[in-house]
Amino acid sequence: MTYEKPQKRNPHQLTVKQHIFPNFCVKQFYNSNNRVELFDKNTNKVSYVTGSDSLFCAKRVWDQSSESGYMKSIEDKYEDMLKRTYHKVTYQISEQDQITVGEMFFLWMCRYQRANAPIPDQVLKNILPPKPEDSFGKDQLEQLEKIGVISMRSDGYISGRFFNGTNIQQKIMEYKLLHKHLKWGVLHSSNAEFIVPDTYEDIAVLPISPKICFALHVASGHISDDQVFQINNIARSKSKKFYFARDMSYCFADTSYKIKTIAAFQKKVVE
Repeated sequence: MTYEKPQKRNPHQLTVKQHIFPNFCVKQFYNSNNRVELFDKNTNKVSYVTGSDSLFCAKRVWDQSSESGYMKSIEDKYEDMLKRTYHKVTYQISEQDQITVGEMFFLWMCRYQRANAPIPDQVLKNILPPKPEDSFGKDQLEQLEKIGVISMRSDGYISGRFFNGTNIQQKIMEYKLLHKHLKWGVLHSSNAEFIVPDTYEDIAVLPISPKICFALHVASGHISDDQVFQINNIARSKSKKFYFARDMSYCFADTSYKIKTIAAFQKKVVE
């Protein structure tokens, strides 16, 4: 699947830079200069970026209906929950909040997977492409996508965006059914701070702010600096391209710190 540019000036306001990890979540880690400290594993360099940086985004990998539909609904519920509750030190998560946290984590995970391994454009078997005089122009195709209609291009292909958006939604539903009894704990730190990797892979951790994170199948409570460093080292090892934090100097112990096994911290929950 290749990136398909919208029309000039993007008249139908299709989202091109699609956030894998939501912008409002990145902002929870802003420093006093409204930036996060980001370590790029490809260059081994640190930079200071905003939540709109391209590293946090995919370029039109899923369709507009998914972006502004079920994905926005999941993000809105999660953001509302954070505003309502988790600016306080709390260890209680309601049943509905458990679902909301799970949906947000699985959305993040599935968007990362599809952004890095998108489904290619598809030709439907036994269906002839439209004749030139019957095919839609680019403007019509964009209008149809805007209102949630899947359409075929004049070359007979359907964009992989539509399959990616549907696949992400399907995967979230499957994970919710598979882990319908999941229990998220809220972990609080007094001094050390959490990092956020581009992916946790098969480890279910969802950082909220520099000193608070959700973790699946872990009892809620206050954790020590060493425990935060352990979680951060797991996150650092799992990350593929980058990880970020408010201030890295609060995130790691010295390099002689011995990391416990991942299995000792948390069960593997995602295949």
